[in-house]
Amino acid sequence: MNWEQLLSDRRPGEKSTHSNKQRSKFEQDYDRIVFSHPFRMLQDKTQVFPLPKQAFVHTRLTHSLEVASVARSLGKLSGERIVAAYPALHEKGFTSADFGVIVSAAALMHDMGNPPFGHAGENAISEFFMRQDIADMARSAMSHKQWADITNFEGNAQGFRLVNKQNYQGLKLTFATLGAFTKYPRESKISAPDPKRKSQKKYGFLQGNKDIFSELAGEMNLIRLGTAEDAAWCRNPLAFLVEAADDICYNIIDLEDGTNLGLVTMAETQELLTEIIGDQYDDKKFRQIHSRKEQVSVLRAMAITALIGECVDKFVAEEVCMRNGTFDKALTDHIPSTRALKKIQDLSIKKNI
Repeated sequence: MNWEQLLSDRRPGEKSTHSNKQRSKFEQDYDRIVFSHPFRMLQDKTQVFPLPKQAFVHTRLTHSLEVASVARSLGKLSGERIVAAYPALHEKGFTSADFGVIVSAAALMHDMGNPPFGHAGENAISEFFMRQDIADMARSAMSHKQWADITNFEGNAQGFRLVNKQNYQGLKLTFATLGAFTKYPRESKISAPDPKRKSQKKYGFLQGNKDIFSELAGEMNLIRLGTAEDAAWCRNPLAFLVEAADDICYNIIDLEDGTNLGLVTMAETQELLTEIIGDQYDDKKFRQIHSRKEQVSVLRAMAITALIGECVDKFVAEEVCMRNGTFDKALTDHIPSTRALKKIQDLSIKKNI
């Protein structure tokens, strides 16, 4: 896989080349997502705590905006180093800003297909179709792969369906944005999923969208995986950055929420986040901040900045392996702060955050 193809600004069914207009096609993608119906619907889905005492509560919408912000930094910083390493990209008109807006746009819609109640909602939908009366009525009309889709409902595949619906509020996104969005570039039923590949943990498109994803894979020259009967490919490397942005936000910001709600002590939060911040932490300056919420906010911001730097370093170090299909792991599982993030995850489970 090569970067020029992975950054394709062509849309399904269109023929075009990269352009340097005032508003790029990738920026158009971002704007289309912001004004779309499925994105706005995210405001009605709570992220962590419903009905809190304070006015603000995280919803899937605010979470997606936060993830998009972190994703933009990850994309832009990585893009600066990729463009510098491959001068041909600069000659073709690609910039670090293209990387930033592609990853940010994909991050904006990363939760679009998730039903209410998260994984519990996915399980409820799957179980509905497995009811004997529903199964007797529906199964005979479907292929075994279509049946696998509806009895193993997956929010990522539902998101891909929503943004590719025909005549659906104008969403017709570039292949680069769709590729960065698709963390699991495979159909629901394949012959032998590889447990060592993070991208094969779930599936990313329904049978009704297989043709669109096949066109996408061909445009970006994604590496095919599995047997000839399997619709499965390697990720567009930019999907690793979208995944990292989500991992960073739900770990760090959930901890911030838990602290502000009194579920986690300030001492616990300070210890966990300063382990990530490292030498940039200045205890004397920190103690000059008198508001506890502001203290948590400062720690959160510094921790996110540190994690962005670590993930960018890991991405740049592995981008060649990503493009040849040999690296297929979550970035946040292989950075210096991985142990600290695991501690945060364990605490979140313990405190039921």
